[in-house]
Amino acid sequence: IAAERPTVWRVPIEGGRPERLLDVNCRNPSVSPDGRLIACFRSENGSDLGIAVFPFEAGPPLKVFAQTDPGSPIIRWTPDGRFLTYVENDIGGSKIWMQPLSGEERRLWAHFENERVFGFDWSPDGTRLACIRGFWSGNVVLLRRAT
Repeated sequence: IAAERPTVWRVPIEGGRPERLLDVNCRNPSVSPDGRLIACFRSENGSDLGIAVFPFEAGPPLKVFAQTDPGSPIIRWTPDGRFLTYVENDIGGSKIWMQPLSGEERRLWAHFENERVFGFDWSPDGTRLACIRGFWSGNVVLLRRAT
């Protein structure tokens, strides 16, 4: 499927013609546990608008939540469908936030001061959160032309 920007599509599991669900810039979509909503990172004209929640059967967003670090690619629904959880990266560390779908203020769920969260997901009963976390490192090498 070729698109000029990231959008959300669905394809029948038996195969068949793809159908575009959302015609907006939408990255890293996550479907709610009941299958009625899609949450994704939404952007427009190069500006991040935050996390948007759309009805699965198309239409305008039902909710849009600000997010301070749009580079973080993970959104997960809690198993009860009442919260969106996502990661924000600080210098050297990560925070996992819980955003109530009701629109109340987000809550900090976990803060890893010296490690980055690379992936996470909830247990089916919503009592545990599994995380992949570690250190982000890089090297800088200066190359000079031999004279």
